[in-house]
Amino acid sequence: MRCMIPISPWAGNASPRTAGHRPPRPRWGRRPLACIPNERSPGACRPDCPARYAVASFTQQPSRYPLNRLLSCLAWAGFVAVAPLAACTPNYTFVTPAFSSCPAGAVGPSRLRVASYNLKSGLETNLDQVADAIGEISPDVIGLQEVDHFVHRTGNVDQAKVLADRFGYQEIFAGAIDRGGGAYGIALLTRLPIESASRIDLQATGTYEPRVAIDARVCVGPQALRVVTTHADVIAATANVATLASRIAGGVGRGLIFMGDLNEGPTGGGPKSMVRTGMVDVIGLKAEGITFWPNKSRIDYLFVDPPLREHVVSAAIDQNKASDHYPVYADFDFSSGWTAQQM
Repeated sequence: MRCMIPISPWAGNASPRTAGHRPPRPRWGRRPLACIPNERSPGACRPDCPARYAVASFTQQPSRYPLNRLLSCLAWAGFVAVAPLAACTPNYTFVTPAFSSCPAGAVGPSRLRVASYNLKSGLETNLDQVADAIGEISPDVIGLQEVDHFVHRTGNVDQAKVLADRFGYQEIFAGAIDRGGGAYGIALLTRLPIESASRIDLQATGTYEPRVAIDARVCVGPQALRVVTTHADVIAATANVATLASRIAGGVGRGLIFMGDLNEGPTGGGPKSMVRTGMVDVIGLKAEGITFWPNKSRIDYLFVDPPLREHVVSAAIDQNKASDHYPVYADFDFSSGWTAQQM
């Protein structure tokens, strides 16, 4: 049994086992502590523990008293129930370049690579190594999650702009949460002209961290391709993705890509809600595997609608550990041409 207990980050650890001494009886607040990363913790934004949250794990030192374990789990359930009351402050920063219409008669690329990457704000390694990982796959369009925008912990830089400038992309940034003097959110980088872009704010009962999606239209020659990217909340992942599925359902069949870190495996409610709209999980179809390597799970996705599926020639998970997620990407072949009417 594993039950996470909210506990003060300054609580003392259990006394160590010493030779000739019996280990202390487990008591509330005295089990060995383990910190989990901020994006995997519902306490990530608590003011007394901004980057990580101390939790006790029954897998480390199981209690011999079932009642104690039950009471502890009930206490944790109560914490989750009231967590929204202490939720992080939403951030509504939205940065876009100048938009441009898709020019009639323009010749689009014959091949297109689209990627999604949770970069963990460069904190797993650094932003240069994250940039190297992006450069290795060289996508034409990439959705990024866990992006810092002038945040103290990452040097007060605009991470989306730094990456965009390095590779000649245009960038869109959408803040989700106030963090460390700036904003924390997602970004979309593209080499293609951007016809339009908007943000979709995601709120769900029980969510601890506000989330956002970027809904953009990029020009592939004279036609506009709709690209939506997000980073689902770890507690309300199903609700976040279900909200987006209902928002984009009307665009399925018209040239639509949906991608991001959905914080659920392929059998989770969020990915399933996207499949029910008719969208196709091309990573699962062509490159099933681990994308979040710390716990060997697949929580990163790239969905396309059925007409676009016909143009997908390959998909892959790039095994680069610059972040705690691997980049995922898909290649499209438009050499035979396509039009909005097909979509």
